[in-house]
Amino acid sequence: MKKQHILIIIFYLLVFPIWVFPSSPQKSTNTPIYFFDTNIFQTFSEIARIETYYSVALPQLKFKKNDNGYLANFSAKLIVFSEKMDTVQVKVKSTGTIEKDENNINNSEKGLVDQIFYNLEPGDYFVKFSITDENSKKTSVIWDSLTVSPVPNKLSISDIQLASLISAESKHPNYTKANKTVIPNPSHRYQYHNSLLYLYYEIYNFEKSADSLKNSFETQYIITNAFNDTLIITNPSKSIKQAESLIKVQAIDISGLESGEHHLFIKIKDLANNASSIVSNHFTVSNPPLPETNIPLTDKDLKNYRDQIKYIATHEELKIFDSLPTNDKGTFLINFWKSKDYDLSTPENEFMMDCFARINYANKHFNSNTNGLNSDMGRIFIVYGQPDDIDRHHMEMNNKPYEIWSYYVGGQNHKFVFVDRNNENIYSLVHSTLPEEITNEGWFEREVEGQ
Repeated sequence: MKKQHILIIIFYLLVFPIWVFPSSPQKSTNTPIYFFDTNIFQTFSEIARIETYYSVALPQLKFKKNDNGYLANFSAKLIVFSEKMDTVQVKVKSTGTIEKDENNINNSEKGLVDQIFYNLEPGDYFVKFSITDENSKKTSVIWDSLTVSPVPNKLSISDIQLASLISAESKHPNYTKANKTVIPNPSHRYQYHNSLLYLYYEIYNFEKSADSLKNSFETQYIITNAFNDTLIITNPSKSIKQAESLIKVQAIDISGLESGEHHLFIKIKDLANNASSIVSNHFTVSNPPLPETNIPLTDKDLKNYRDQIKYIATHEELKIFDSLPTNDKGTFLINFWKSKDYDLSTPENEFMMDCFARINYANKHFNSNTNGLNSDMGRIFIVYGQPDDIDRHHMEMNNKPYEIWSYYVGGQNHKFVFVDRNNENIYSLVHSTLPEEITNEGWFEREVEGQ
């Protein structure tokens, strides 16, 4: 069923019109580090409405003490260029904040969010976006490309704006849109304590129908993980078409999702003519960070912890872990995962989240005599990630089932061959083109033929 869902999604992406593919949120590489995201919406003319959102964590800013507390100021500058690098738009916005609690200044979960709106005609553009910390005088720049497609004359959907909150109350006038408060989430990150994924999007070009039964449309939401497993799929819900184009807001409960990257698909079907359109975006869920204390240290727990790091840690690190007293192994684990975190500007440990996502996938999808993590397929998946291509041979006459996984890295195609030797759906690695893995050039004759 999961594979069918993915095939349906791919079919709609290829066949039905989407006004524009959403750009991914970007993160600056220099201080101040910030997130930057852009959505495109249609207007009643050929000119599109462009919305840019950005967020800065408080520890990225330099605060100066004054009589009211601690003050930080930064300015955002957006310049839009044509393909010929002619300046098309210039927008500048200044933001300031005062923090009375000194602890908030060092809290990476607290930050500032703002947005800039402007209009563009259809075409291809370059965008230069920069944030300058007025106290430290440091500037961080992101360059992005932007394509605004001509307005279609068929059913279509705008970009999906991911929000941290959508409310009917107008408590934040700067974020009022369609008579609702829509606070953007430029990072597309949702913490473990956020159980709702808030969405804002627009639907265009419904067909008019005098038939009241056809004067409606269906909406369906699908969420998959990074490995294309369908995690949430809603039943199509029917709504009345109030106009040819309309605004939609939605909150989806994501409290049960595992940590890692996820993909959201929205499908709209116009019941007047059965026209359909689908659009997508992605977001990240973060589970609680590794606790600093009180890590369970039973024998079973310690075995699980060692299994989680055994493919990632060096031989020397595993040797140290095995030699430590039980009470010191918890501290080792905390320091181990901290040392692997490649993004210290966020409260999450993205490396650990990615590893756990791969481990969870391996345990669910690969068979072994114990669990998927301990299988050959599980080990390769955890170490190298999802294959770029899988060539499956499960039902060939007189041959044992086998699979060939391919990874395309640096212009090379690295292959891993797995064979189900005993027809138990347990696949063993019998050959790889990587020198550090097992090499068996005659694998087909030795392992596959003559079942």
